[in-house]
Amino acid sequence: MSTATLPSQAKKETNLTNNEPITLDLLLDRVSKVVLNPKLLGILPLLTYFYDRNRVSASAKDYPYPTLKTIVSLLFGSEAPYKGLGKLWAFIALRTIHSNLNRYIRNHGHFKADKPNWKRDVVVITGGSAGMGKGVVEILSHTKRARIAVLDFAEPTYAPAPPGSPPILFIKTDVSSADAIAEAASKIKKHFGTDPSFILNAAGIASGQTLLDTPRDFMAKVWKVNSFSHFLMAQQFLPAMIKRGHGHFISIASGASYAALPSMGPYACSKASALAFHEVLQGELRTRYGPNGKKVRNSIFCPTKVATALGDTMEDHPNPFLTPVLTSVQCSHWLVDMLESGLSQHLVTPTQAKSTMFMRILPDYGRRALELIGHTDSAMNESSWNRAVKNGYTKDWEK
Repeated sequence: MSTATLPSQAKKETNLTNNEPITLDLLLDRVSKVVLNPKLLGILPLLTYFYDRNRVSASAKDYPYPTLKTIVSLLFGSEAPYKGLGKLWAFIALRTIHSNLNRYIRNHGHFKADKPNWKRDVVVITGGSAGMGKGVVEILSHTKRARIAVLDFAEPTYAPAPPGSPPILFIKTDVSSADAIAEAASKIKKHFGTDPSFILNAAGIASGQTLLDTPRDFMAKVWKVNSFSHFLMAQQFLPAMIKRGHGHFISIASGASYAALPSMGPYACSKASALAFHEVLQGELRTRYGPNGKKVRNSIFCPTKVATALGDTMEDHPNPFLTPVLTSVQCSHWLVDMLESGLSQHLVTPTQAKSTMFMRILPDYGRRALELIGHTDSAMNESSWNRAVKNGYTKDWEK
């Protein structure tokens, strides 16, 4: 099944506004953009110089010229009058070096961003009918006028493309089937006249039962949708991206990739697999597919609870300031920023969730402390699962 717009979509409206609540992440983001902005590496020393000149003397003739030695004497050393600003400058410098080294290594020595050309490139989004995928579809269609193909088994709930934008191609697809993906790829190339350059693996499902209670066929289904589909999408679409030396392959994993919680066995295992897939692909792009392989971007997004139907299967954290429930639109904007950056990225959010990345190296008591702080024992339970099912989760799944 393939169509540009279904009747059920005709009157859908977009909701692209990112109304982010006040959280630790929001405050840190503002500090990063204002107080720790790399531009201050040049601005801060000059501001310090002119401030001190005006404080010491009204006449510029009586004050030394802004030489390197003069500025260093103001910011650094035991007798420097503005040592605090000097320490801030040094911290910004180290942070900038750290960021640029990461950028250089993560992009295999290609420091320049390989940004999309929305008039030419084609974006394929699995799981684009709802949730984060839906948000990405709407943002790209309504603000970038991008050419988009959505592969999903559920009927789309996104708003159709606005006037002047290419129609959004929807193809009903079982993303855990290699044959279904191959058939979809053929339709995409026929519709757009070219192979896709950007792949977003947003399809995902979860279960809320214990390991002993989860049906075996459902365990397999979760793994196939959440992880195996990434393998199939890569085998189908990456060869053309590597041939052109242009493209971006994005996998959505989870905070569960790092922290496996009770009653999330199949989900956590599949998301850990998605993370491992990303890491293997990163290594292969660097070492196995020639010079063009190094030019293909490869990113992963690991959020914690998101306010989607899937996220409804989990309980909210009792401290929303430190561990907020992420909004679907918020995550969609991050994913679009990732695509637009033209750079490989590894995003774990919110900030507090980054602590889970270190759980493997902590002693048992340290790991247990993080589990207690994060309330992980009860993050998903029978009650939260039943609530999500009652609210419509699983209704569109293939029987």
